Amino acid sequence: MLKFRSVPLFSILAASGWSTVALAQEAPEAGFNAHGFVLTAYDGDARDLLTVQRPGRFNQGEYWFGGLFEYADAPLVYVTEDGETPFLDDIVALNLQVGVAAHDRIRLDAALPLFLSSEGLAGNQGVDLSDIRLGAMVALVRPADDEEGGGFGLGFTPTLDIPMGDDTQFVGNSGFAGGLKLAATYELSKLTLSADLGAQFNPAIELENLGGSDSLLAGLGVGYLFDPMTGINVEGHFSPPFSEAQAGDNTTEDVAGTASPSEILLSFRKRTASGFHFTLGGAKSISRGAGAAPYRIFLGAGYGQIGEPTPKDTDLDGIVDKLDACPEQPETRNAYQDEDGCPDRLGKVFISVSYDGAPWPQAEVDVTGDDSFSRVSTNEPFSFDAMPSSHWVASARYGSCLTGDGAIQATEDDVQLDLELQITEAATVAYRVTEKGVGPVEGATVTYTSEADECLPKGPLSTNDQGKGAHKVGSGKHFVVVQADGYAIHRQSLTVSAGENQLVEVELKPTKIKLEEKKIVILEKVYFETAKAVIKPVSFELLDEVATTLVTNPQIGKVEVSGHTDSRGSDSYNLKLSDDRAKAVLEYLTNRGVKAERLVAQGYGETKPIASNRTDSGRAQNRRVEFTILGEHASRAALQAAEGGESNE
Repeated sequence: MLKFRSVPLFSILAASGWSTVALAQEAPEAGFNAHGFVLTAYDGDARDLLTVQRPGRFNQGEYWFGGLFEYADAPLVYVTEDGETPFLDDIVALNLQVGVAAHDRIRLDAALPLFLSSEGLAGNQGVDLSDIRLGAMVALVRPADDEEGGGFGLGFTPTLDIPMGDDTQFVGNSGFAGGLKLAATYELSKLTLSADLGAQFNPAIELENLGGSDSLLAGLGVGYLFDPMTGINVEGHFSPPFSEAQAGDNTTEDVAGTASPSEILLSFRKRTASGFHFTLGGAKSISRGAGAAPYRIFLGAGYGQIGEPTPKDTDLDGIVDKLDACPEQPETRNAYQDEDGCPDRLGKVFISVSYDGAPWPQAEVDVTGDDSFSRVSTNEPFSFDAMPSSHWVASARYGSCLTGDGAIQATEDDVQLDLELQITEAATVAYRVTEKGVGPVEGATVTYTSEADECLPKGPLSTNDQGKGAHKVGSGKHFVVVQADGYAIHRQSLTVSAGENQLVEVELKPTKIKLEEKKIVILEKVYFETAKAVIKPVSFELLDEVATTLVTNPQIGKVEVSGHTDSRGSDSYNLKLSDDRAKAVLEYLTNRGVKAERLVAQGYGETKPIASNRTDSGRAQNRRVEFTILGEHASRAALQAAEGGESNE
């Protein structure tokens, strides 16, 4: 059986019957780098692995250099039915490395394996260079600078291999190569988990059962820190090809595992406070692929100018253990003996704000006492540590009209201060609601709208049997709305000053409209000048009531203003006249405060009669304006609620 212990490439042997001796006597015309030991950048961090990329912490300006002596046993072997012939064996190499952090997130490095000795087909190959690898680490997510575990890190590492070694001796590639990996790590206090995944792209080669040259790169490692300067790591890397060898006349079955080289490594790493670092370890192949040596041993040293480990702070209170009198208990930050690192026996002052019996966490609170500070709106009550017997005064405010204040003395136990907001700078507004020529209107409701709603009383006012009522209103400018069943809605502006007593007299008029589920029904006609789209003044009061109804009932939504004519005149004339009249009504309503986006005008001419056009009375009925509620509109129950009582239908 003729096979390489290797990744698949292409065939160069003339016949499958060649003997091991014949192979050993004739070197191939071209080969590849079968060293199989590519070091990752190592700046001295004891968490770093040898072959699996790890996006750890580094800072701009840091640099390092070092060398790792290695002995590797037979990473490339030709297998026959009679035995095995090493194509590359007994490697003694010095793996040199140098690097620098060009940025807090970009690290550059270069590695050069120097072969001091190796055995090939022709015997000892002497001193030779391997390919130079240029690499970089681009950190997308950096672990935190925390000795107790920095958490997650993520980055990617592009590489470029410059051919320097002799490919016929299997210590270099025949041309440029390169790759790209995505690497991730997660740091716990002692353990570190790391993994990378990517691809390697090499020049095409042809050698027996080795087919193709590009391969997947995958690695996984776990490390343990004895202390911030000392660690032990176990890792494995795996590089299956992207394509399999093409079977030919001179090939037989693959040797199991030759297609996917993989190794497992164990390394011990130590760094000194001065920056020198040392590495000791070994590796063993898991599968018999090219570059996967049955075993390796290595020993190295170097120097790294990197930041010192964060001093230990067990309780994470910002005071390092050597200065912390209570290293297992965090300091209470309250400006009282904060330097000793021990918790203080202080009580907490809790402050909450309410308005009208309900929590009101949106309020802003100012606190004065031994210290002064402001707490801006939050969604939760807040608290602070206070020295026993200290006095605190707090004031809360919301908007322009609500304020509340209080005072409390701190104790060793927790204490609670509740601030109740109240309307300040209020005026007393009294109402007298009547119907002209009839008398008082009982049960009329008075409601408000304002830019400063906090200045308004909760809920509506209802008049008594004398049509009267009064309540407190915050100072400022508001709109008041008075409604009663069977009457037109009354709306007016109201400006009050602090401490003022004001009387508002409202005279309600019988309604000229009624609300239905899909229509605003007007109980009078809208009159226009003959053959014109000019509204007669007699209809102003009716349209004012329509406008007020729309403004005070935003839940009605969008409304179509439709115009209709009788059959006299041409179709085109009637259509244009009805459309112009609908637009005139729309313009009138918008001038009375209805938002234009809530209205649409449409003329229908004579196309939708509601009576016969053969009589004067019928034609008079057909000349009309209608208001239809479109799309989003309130339900009947909502409309009844907006009217302040039962439907007027």
